[in-house]
Amino acid sequence: MAVIRLGLIGCGYICKTHLKALKELNDLSIAVTALVDINKEAAESTKQLLPAPQNCQVYGSVEEAGDDSYDAAVIMVPHHLHVEIAREVLSKGKHVLLEKPLAISIEGCRELLALAQSTDRVFMVAESAVHWPEVVQAIKLIKEGVIGEPYYAQGNCFESIGIDDFDFCEVPDWIYDPEKNGGGAVMAGGVHWIRPLRLMLGDMDKVAAMTMDAWKTMRAETLAHALVKFKNGKQGVLHFHYSDIPMEKIPFFQIFGPKGEITIHGKFEGGITVHTKDKVTTDNCGGYWGSFKPQMASFISALKKEEKITEAHTGSVSEAVKDVLVSLAIYRSVEKGGWENVDV
Repeated sequence: MAVIRLGLIGCGYICKTHLKALKELNDLSIAVTALVDINKEAAESTKQLLPAPQNCQVYGSVEEAGDDSYDAAVIMVPHHLHVEIAREVLSKGKHVLLEKPLAISIEGCRELLALAQSTDRVFMVAESAVHWPEVVQAIKLIKEGVIGEPYYAQGNCFESIGIDDFDFCEVPDWIYDPEKNGGGAVMAGGVHWIRPLRLMLGDMDKVAAMTMDAWKTMRAETLAHALVKFKNGKQGVLHFHYSDIPMEKIPFFQIFGPKGEITIHGKFEGGITVHTKDKVTTDNCGGYWGSFKPQMASFISALKKEEKITEAHTGSVSEAVKDVLVSLAIYRSVEKGGWENVDV
């Protein structure tokens, strides 16, 4: 089998996580041949993490990388550049794995959706939460009827920046800039919590939200609450909180049904507990960081099959659009002071 040449575009903190997943897969048919970052020092630093022997070049831009340095790209640039870079890479006939969120505007989402529908390349969105082992297990238990038909769920995304036992990961400076991030806590990490609730309860119909700028380092909302009405009549709550103070750990997710409740522990290292009338069981399925290896495996599988991502695929652009629409509806709700439709 011919080697698939992979380009990593954006060599910041999340790049290391994707690279670790690649190394864990140990697939000799995949070779990282291009590292692209406006900061070439960051790219050179990433190059040192590659297994020897290294046959990889460093570039300062997608344009500099040219048309023949890679076959597929993982795009991990600041959010406001997603549309521009994805458009440029797809125009070169390359396959794409694009980090979440898909875009930070409705117009950006529509452009990338149109590109996904017109291209014959693999175009997948890296929403890691769909591969989060505890989320996968919760969805399996729901389908098996362990807690009955769920009627309510809540998601809590919280991060204490700089607190050793709490820090999600190294946070780049651009995350604090709403023009580059697309907002504050909702777009920074909260969007990862939207998809699991959709997978557990269904597509969202309306939201009513309020936010607060409580931590001035992040120049947008650091606290957000959203009541959620689902299209099937179910209900939920989303809570996002970024700060630099220690916080009591609360569940990342709780899903309630007439026969029981599922809790995904508020620890990135993992944990899930199921409460039913008869018993309580606890397990560790691998934790949040266990999501990146199966996500990369899914992308590589599509590359090998040269298989276009269908709309039903968990990594499809159309599914990623729905996550962004929820985020944007939260912002509109805060601005207008009432319930906002998710679909526009």
